[in-house]
Amino acid sequence: AKTSVSTDGKTLFINSLETSQVTLNITVKDLERIEAYGQSVVVTSNNFDVKYLQLFLGQSATAKIKTTAGSLYTIVKDDAVLKLNGTADQSTMIASNMKNLKLADFASLKSESYASESIMEAEQNAMVLAK
Repeated sequence: AKTSVSTDGKTLFINSLETSQVTLNITVKDLERIEAYGQSVVVTSNNFDVKYLQLFLGQSATAKIKTTAGSLYTIVKDDAVLKLNGTADQSTMIASNMKNLKLADFASLKSESYASESIMEAEQNAMVLAK
C-alpha cells in the first residue's frame, strides 16, 4: 500500500507515497501526537481540545490544525508546512524553516521557537549551567 495509517497508543502515524491525493476521514479520541510525512495532508474538521499535543511533520507533509491545547510541541522539518488555528497555554515550535509555520490565527500564553532540536537543547543546557 502506498498510504498507511497506524496508531501506537496515543500517536497517529500517516504516510502517503501516492502520486494523487488520497482523502482519509479518521475519528480519534484522546490523541496526543500526530506524525505526518511524505505528501500527506492532515486537516482537523473540528477544534481539537486536548491537554497535550505533539505535531511532527516532515518531507512535504502539510497540516492544518485547529486546537485548544494545554501544551503544544511541534517539529516541522524539510518542506513540511503547519498552519495552526486556536490557542495553547504553552507552545514549543521547532522548524528548520520558520516561514513554513503559519501562525496568524494562533495564540500562546508562553511560546518558544527554535531552528532545530539541537539548538533548543543547547539553550536549555546553557540555562541550567547559568543557574
